[in-house]
Amino acid sequence: MLFYIILFSLLFIILGTFIALKFTKFKKSEKFTKVTNLILKIAVVIYCVLVFISIFLPDSFVLCLSSDELGNGKDQAFAILRWFNMVNFVVLPIAVFYKNRTIRNIAISFGVIVSLVAIFYYPQFLECFTSSAGRGLNSISTLPESIKNFLINADFRSIVFLITCLLQLLIPLILAINEKHIFNFKNKKEYINYFLVLPFVILSCIPIYVPQYLFGYSNIIFSAFSTPHILWIVGLFVVTTALYFIFKKQDKSIKMVVLFVLALSLFMQYNEMFGAISINLKRLPLQLCNIGAYLILLSLICQSKRLFNFTIIINVVGVLFALAMPDLDDKGLFNLYNMHFILEHSNVLIVPVLALCFQIFPRLDRFALRDCLIGFTIYFIFVLILGTIFNSIALTTGNGFYEANYLFMFDKAEAVGMLPFLSTLFDTTIKIGSLTFYPLIQGVVYAVFILVCLNLYMAIRLIYIIKDKIFLNSKSLA
Repeated sequence: MLFYIILFSLLFIILGTFIALKFTKFKKSEKFTKVTNLILKIAVVIYCVLVFISIFLPDSFVLCLSSDELGNGKDQAFAILRWFNMVNFVVLPIAVFYKNRTIRNIAISFGVIVSLVAIFYYPQFLECFTSSAGRGLNSISTLPESIKNFLINADFRSIVFLITCLLQLLIPLILAINEKHIFNFKNKKEYINYFLVLPFVILSCIPIYVPQYLFGYSNIIFSAFSTPHILWIVGLFVVTTALYFIFKKQDKSIKMVVLFVLALSLFMQYNEMFGAISINLKRLPLQLCNIGAYLILLSLICQSKRLFNFTIIINVVGVLFALAMPDLDDKGLFNLYNMHFILEHSNVLIVPVLALCFQIFPRLDRFALRDCLIGFTIYFIFVLILGTIFNSIALTTGNGFYEANYLFMFDKAEAVGMLPFLSTLFDTTIKIGSLTFYPLIQGVVYAVFILVCLNLYMAIRLIYIIKDKIFLNSKSLA
């Protein structure tokens, strides 16, 4: 009861104070509107950071459960609520930073309603937050017990949840009042856009653990070049093509909204793995596809051409390798890890390709190739050194927390499981003290990546040439 009293008291006090100032002392003040917009931007950044941190906190609901606990109707409604609540993380920053009516309509209506429902599920959320079964930071074996106990402390988690819910309500409501944003009920286009975009946003941000609650693990085994694997690859092409043709004639701001929806969803879906499975050095975002979850979002925020060039060449090549040699567990399709693999790799491919097709960034030139090759070389040396040191510590201490297999060039069993002929490449080693290097396999990984990156770059350049010729021919005919 105290939680609800504090939450709604703060909500009414802050909202009431803002309304009083907006329509009395600062009535028709453009400066007040601008200051409010600035405060909203700061607030939504704080909100996103808070949600991001919350992913790493223990939460027993996001675990990869056993099959007999799934698919029986248990907690399916709560899983859907959590899923819909994730829409706030995607739409709130876009609503604040972009004047897009449809996204703002979703944030102000759907987002607020879901937030209110989530508030009344507070006891169930708290039960999951304070369970000793939760992982996240508590999965780190070296973390002191006092900190682990604090992370599942009821008061601490209640405060985090209260602030999150408060921001989810205040940001869209104050935005609506400040911008005088009202759903245009007389405009049919407003309805059409709303009910077309909302399902797209909901589907894009589905948490990796939700499908297993809704459907169980399923008897469909997701293995390399199985029917689900082939359908997934075909689906990537179909979805990317469909999104391109749907939005290619829209202005840049709408295209950016589409990219941000997918990029924010990707960012959340990758990081959800830490709370759902565990945190260790092997799972740091240092695999090419993993780091793409950060770089893709950062390139859009900063509008960085160099970062984008890295994502469209290096990260996409990483996805191509993942599609050709998927690192799967041969379990049911809706198993949490399989969903993580599918959703993450899908958006690491789709977002840069769409950004390229939408011409959000300048065309790739020879400097783009140079920057990418230099960037990949620096990245490769970094993970080579880091992986060697971490594996040395793991071997010395016997603590599996430190095991690392970046670019799949440290673990012979895992590499051979994907490509058996790699076995002999691991036999040649160089030892320096407790450090072990595998020069043949590591050299092959580097060379093959560079070669594939060159081929992808040349393919993109060829597309530019063909496109220019078609344009010139059509212009001359005209």
